[in-house]
Order: sequence, then structure tokens, then C-alpha cells
Amino acid sequence: MTNHKLFLSYARADGSLYAVRLAEDLKRRGFDVWIDQEDIRAGKEWDAEIEKALKGCDCLLFLETEKSVISNHVLDEVYFALEQNKKVIPLIYVDSQTPFRLRRLQHIDFTKEYDTALTLLLKELESPVPASILPREDTTSFVPTNRPFYARISGVLLLIGCLVILITVTILLLNKNTAAGPMTSTQIILPEDTVDNDEEVLFNEGPPPIQQRKEQGSGTARQNIGSENNTQRQDEKPIIHQSDRRQRSANSIVDKAKDNLRNLTEIVAGEWSLVAVKPNVKSYRGYLKIEVVNENKVTVKSYVQFYYPESNDSSFLTIFNAFANCASCTVKEEMKLVAEDIAVGSRIIKKLKEDGPDGKKAGDVIMDANANKSVRGTITLQFVAQQHAILIVTQPQTIALAHEFMLQPFVYTFHFKKNE
Repeated sequence: MTNHKLFLSYARADGSLYAVRLAEDLKRRGFDVWIDQEDIRAGKEWDAEIEKALKGCDCLLFLETEKSVISNHVLDEVYFALEQNKKVIPLIYVDSQTPFRLRRLQHIDFTKEYDTALTLLLKELESPVPASILPREDTTSFVPTNRPFYARISGVLLLIGCLVILITVTILLLNKNTAAGPMTSTQIILPEDTVDNDEEVLFNEGPPPIQQRKEQGSGTARQNIGSENNTQRQDEKPIIHQSDRRQRSANSIVDKAKDNLRNLTEIVAGEWSLVAVKPNVKSYRGYLKIEVVNENKVTVKSYVQFYYPESNDSSFLTIFNAFANCASCTVKEEMKLVAEDIAVGSRIIKKLKEDGPDGKKAGDVIMDANANKSVRGTITLQFVAQQHAILIVTQPQTIALAHEFMLQPFVYTFHFKKNE
């Protein structure tokens, strides 16, 4: 059996009974199904047990309901499985607003005939091919939700893209034989280069501090933190700032890279660990992976997540997720990545201001709702030193979230350090 160990991810609020039924049906057919209601013993650390089960499973089944698509805990499980390159199969129990990153995966529709959908699921579990690339066999029971236009023409775009790449490579090879120009767009600044006293450094060794810039004529420092003051001026790029009088050594990595671009790609290639986030957050995790395609091209994959600090407000943000990549890109000091998904979670709590006629007291909670929304933004990657890089996520507009809660513009900075 190809996908023997299964992890069932669902929201207890509206999917508990259905999840138990599905788990029992799969167990009777020989599958090893992990479901939190049965498989976490009393006294065990909840998160540790879930993470252990996720790492050990072959496939995650995401039970899509109105509550599961906005549950931070459920989406954490799904995104973690995707990080681990696990097979993920969304199961539609209640047709809801599918999270953006899951829309590209084919779904199995359980809203109509349960037995028919179960048969399709069993067939899918026996297939070693990821669900995201399997052809559809039944347009009524096994369909992608809100399938975007670009997915329907992906084959044509792929063919056109291959032709464009082939023509571009041919032109570059011809130009390379006739003239070799200096590489001016690629630049890596090394910490061992000399630095003047009046220069600012974004991150130092040890706990990396949040970037601060002193205002002229003031002894205080300004920080980009929070929804009110976390917007960043366009002329303030979070990179290492240097004096115009500074002269780099002729032996710097930048000068060497001008002669041999392969050195540059090899320097940045590898796995990077997330070591700091700006603004201050409750907790965070993420990864940055760079793989060499050829002597001047790399593939970039990244994921970042953090939880916002706890708040006593009635409306507040809870969680942030972002996925970005760049396929076969030229290494530069600053690289614009493709934002696969940028999602923000929020929570709204409403309480009675005074006693009600129905017996409810002032202060009683009358609404406690969570929401998760994908937003548009840009993601750039900057190499600020040989072992240091920063990922910058920018969202420049005010956006309405659930229940009239407004998301303010933001700039979030994620500091990565390359693993030894």
C-alpha cells in the first residue's frame, strides 16, 4: 500500500463526527490513520505528538469545512505537511473558501455520494503520484475548487516558456562569444570587508537586533513595528549601508564574482535558517533553500511563519504565513521572488457592554471568530553578507479582513543565516 500512514486534519467545531467516520472506514481497509481524538494519550505534549505524527505520515487528508479553512491549527498542520513534501489530499465535506495554496491541489468531493468519494480516495491513496499532478477522472466528484485560469492553460504556457528559454540561451551564448561585459547587478557584501565607524550594519553576530535608524537632530531611534508604524519608507532598504568613501578590497567576493559567476552561485547555494524576524513576534519558524541549476542560475524556495504578540484588543492579528519561490533565477544582490501565498489570520471578540433582557451579563462573549485571508504583496530576497540574507514581505494597501477588521500596510523582514 503506497500511502499506508495517514494523518487526518480537521476542525473539531464542525468536522469531528465526519472525521471519526472516515477514519474508521479507512482503518477497516487496512490504513494506519492518525486522528487526534484517539491517538494522543493524557499527559502527552500536544504539539510534540502532532509534529511526530506529521513527520511519520505518508499522506495528510485535509477535511475541508467552514471552520477548518480558517483554523490556524489546522492550516499549521497542512502547511507543515507541504513543507515536508508530504502528499496532501483536500476532502470537501462542506464547500468553503479553500486556502489559496491548496487550490492547485485536486480535491475529492464528499458533499454528494460518500461511497463514491471514498472509492476515489482509496484509488488516490494507492497511487504514488502526488495528488497535485494527477489527471481528473470524474468532474463531479474529483475536482479542483476555484481552479484559477492559469492552471487551465499551464500546458500551453509551459511549452511557450520552454521555447522562450531556448531562444534566450541561444542569444546569450552568441553574445558571450562576441563580448564579455562586466557583471554589475550581482553583489555580495562580506563582513570581513573594511567598515568605517559611521556605517550602519543591519545584523551582527549573536542575537540580531531589529534595524534602527536615527532621525537627524534626534537622539531617538525609529522602529518599524505594529500596524500603525510598521510601514517603511521606500528610500529605506533594509540592507547594509556603506560610506561612499569606502573602497572594497580587490580580493572581495564581489570582484571575484565578476570573473566567475559560478563562485557566487556556489556561495549562496544551500540551506538557510531563520534567526530573526522584524517586527517583534511571539514565535516564528521558516526555511530558505537555494539550489544550483547551472553556473549562473539557482532555484529558490522559502517559507516563513510567525504568531503575532498577544493582544487585549477585541480585534487583532494572530498568525502570518508566506510562501515564495524563484525557478532558475540569476543571483543578484536583490532578487524578486514569486509570492505563492501570503496569508494573515485574525480574531474578533465581541462582548456585551451591558446586561441583556435574555439574562446575559455585561462582559459575556457574544462572538469569538477566527479568519484567515490571502493577501497580495511582494517578496524580495537580499544577500547582505556572505552568510546572511533577508527576506522582505511588503503589503502596501489597507485590506478588509473578516468582520470589518482592517489590515494595515506592513513590511516584515526575515533574517536568515546560512547553515555551516
